Amino acid sequence: MKPATADTGRDLVVAQPAPVQLARGAVIGLAAWSVVVAVASALATSYVCQQRMEAALALRPPIVVVDPFDWIRNAGQGDTPEERYHDGAKRLRAAVDQLTEKGALVIDGTAVRGTPSAVRLSVPAAEGRR
Repeated sequence: MKPATADTGRDLVVAQPAPVQLARGAVIGLAAWSVVVAVASALATSYVCQQRMEAALALRPPIVVVDPFDWIRNAGQGDTPEERYHDGAKRLRAAVDQLTEKGALVIDGTAVRGTPSAVRLSVPAAEGRR
């Protein structure tokens, strides 16, 4: 826009264009649009990050922590302590082999200082134990 000029005889007066005044509704609309775009981009970023995390976790095997002494002491069946010990060790080996075949990483609980209860393999009750 070209500024208007007027010749008053003494000095040249240049009129400046009036600043653009946005209507109140336009300002609120622009603010609302900014919020919508920010929320949409945050949701899209969150979704992409979640997908990457799930893909990374899918490559890792599930982890199971086993306390072998608890299994040998409590899971074995038999009349004598020696029979219960051997049966508990056999049942432990079978459980570990089954978990390994399913793709789990089995860790000896005696070497672990702390684990959440969700990753601990519970000891089954021995059936004919006296």
